[in-house]
Amino acid sequence: MAHQATKMTATPLDHSEPENQRKIAARAYEFWLARAFRRGSPETDWLRADREVRGKTGTVRLRRTTAGNFLLS
Repeated sequence: MAHQATKMTATPLDHSEPENQRKIAARAYEFWLARAFRRGSPETDWLRADREVRGKTGTVRLRRTTAGNFLLS
C-alpha cells in the first residue's frame, strides 16, 4: 500500500493570547468584586470577561446539568 503525502498547513501563532488571558482574568476578578463575592459563579464571570475583552456581544448564561457540568445557554 502506497503512502499518500499529507499536506499540513501552519496556523499562525497568536502571540496576543497570553495578554488576552491576563486581561480576562483581571476583568473577571473585577466582576467578582463588584458582586461582593455573592450570587454568581467564577465561570460566569470568566465568560462575561472573555466576551468583553474579545469584543463579542451578547449575554452569557451558564446552567448546571444534573451531572454537575456547565452548559452555555
